[in-house]
Amino acid sequence: MKALQKTFLAIIITSFFSFTLFSFEIEEEIIGIWVDKDYKEGQSIYTKQNTFDQKAGGIEFKKDGTLTKRQNAGSCGTAPIYYKNFSGTWKKISDSRIFVRYKYWGGEIEENWLIVEINEKLLSIEKIGKLRVRH
Repeated sequence: MKALQKTFLAIIITSFFSFTLFSFEIEEEIIGIWVDKDYKEGQSIYTKQNTFDQKAGGIEFKKDGTLTKRQNAGSCGTAPIYYKNFSGTWKKISDSRIFVRYKYWGGEIEENWLIVEINEKLLSIEKIGKLRVRH
């Protein structure tokens, strides 16, 4: 019986530390500049860069909970598209979800994002829940 208790306790401790380390990594790995790479199957895919691409969208997450969203500067979505940086904020909701709020050319957007994948080079997100737009 004692062996079973020790095994169970080991599993709980291992799970706790794995969960804690996983949480920490997501918060640390998301910090930086992410440039739009692709959109497929409902997921926005970004690559980590040192600076924004002047001809592409992207997002920069900062440690202090602020962000910069680089996106279309106006309502027209046909070429040529002009990009502009808009300010915003972000916060962690869970180990795989963040809440973002940022300005755009027509007002402000609030979204919940599911982090599908994150590593030192790639960020894949899926917008979940209802989009809230304020004009």
